Amino acid sequence: MFEIVTDHNPTKKDIDIIEENLSEYNRKHTGFSQPKKHAIYVKKDGEIAGGIVFVCMEPWAYIKLLWVSDDLRGKGYGAKLLDAAETQARSLGSTKMMLDTFSFQAPMFYLKQSYRVISHIDGYPGEGMSRTWFMKAL
Repeated sequence: MFEIVTDHNPTKKDIDIIEENLSEYNRKHTGFSQPKKHAIYVKKDGEIAGGIVFVCMEPWAYIKLLWVSDDLRGKGYGAKLLDAAETQARSLGSTKMMLDTFSFQAPMFYLKQSYRVISHIDGYPGEGMSRTWFMKAL
């Protein structure tokens, strides 16, 4: 008999089972396998001070993470990372880039980089905050 079990501290192995099986299900329906992650970093003295992580599934690329340390903010490193990811994604066959961000992160930054809003939710992840999805033709 099957049972529903709640786990407030799942192991990586348990999460991997769900991700791998969902990826296999998706592959059967789309022909796409689990997309490979790509990363580009800003380093100082060998230590990561910023970076961007993205995946490509032609024709789309999706930015999963973009972060720069506080001391690098406003100095153009975010734009350089984004530009490098767009260039790399284009070289891998992507023609569109998508991402999401919270209102307390960098929505205006993406607008300045020629991204356009494709969806928006108010009140998430909490009152007075929002989440916005952006896309850009590469």
